[in-house]
Amino acid sequence: MRYSLLAAVFTIVCSLGALPAIAQDEKEETDCKKPRGNYEITICLGQLERQSYQEMEGIYQTLQRQYQSQKYLSKEHRQKRIDYLVKSQQAWLDYRTAQCQWIASGFEGGSSQPIAGISCQLELNRQRIVDLSKDL
Repeated sequence: MRYSLLAAVFTIVCSLGALPAIAQDEKEETDCKKPRGNYEITICLGQLERQSYQEMEGIYQTLQRQYQSQKYLSKEHRQKRIDYLVKSQQAWLDYRTAQCQWIASGFEGGSSQPIAGISCQLELNRQRIVDLSKDL
């Protein structure tokens, strides 16, 4: 399991070249095309995770608006779809939190623990984007 997670982290880190450099502070920048060490990898993965979360949230909000505008359905049916979507999203967020805490706990105390947790969130966000997009 650790090897597959590390392979996934390696793949994600290799794809970091698409990110611009992000500022750590005024004097130092992290070059996400060539992160140096776990600290910089964590910063770059965090940026990717935030981007994927924002994309997922955008799709989620679009679905809510889409369901509300489906006038061919009764008002009750539209509201039921929205309620199920909201319930599903909350359950999914709870799952993501627990799953990624579990994954990261396998690296407890090590410098790879944050990388494992953030990589897990990123991977699950990307999967959720695919799932939500199916109903657009």
